[in-house]
Amino acid sequence: MAKSQKVKWKQVVRWKGLSPHTKLVALILLGRSDKEGWANVSPGEIAEQAGFPDNRPVNKAIKELEKIGALQSSESDSQYSKLYRLHNSPRVFSDRKI
Repeated sequence: MAKSQKVKWKQVVRWKGLSPHTKLVALILLGRSDKEGWANVSPGEIAEQAGFPDNRPVNKAIKELEKIGALQSSESDSQYSKLYRLHNSPRVFSDRKI
């Protein structure tokens, strides 16, 4: 299987049709990711880093990113966190509102 290329922050900033909160969550996930692109983080940690009052904006952003194929999630060893990996889905570069 070919190794996927890690998403870069400049690519996330250019993604179209996403709310500022969703882009912020994507940038936080990117900043917390390892060299293979996986971030092991909980929604609460993301919310705290983003300055959100609770997890709702994070959960909404994660669902939005998964819906367009820009985010892959997997269970982690922790009951509180998951593994997340961003992808450059073609749908994030379209001009259509999602």
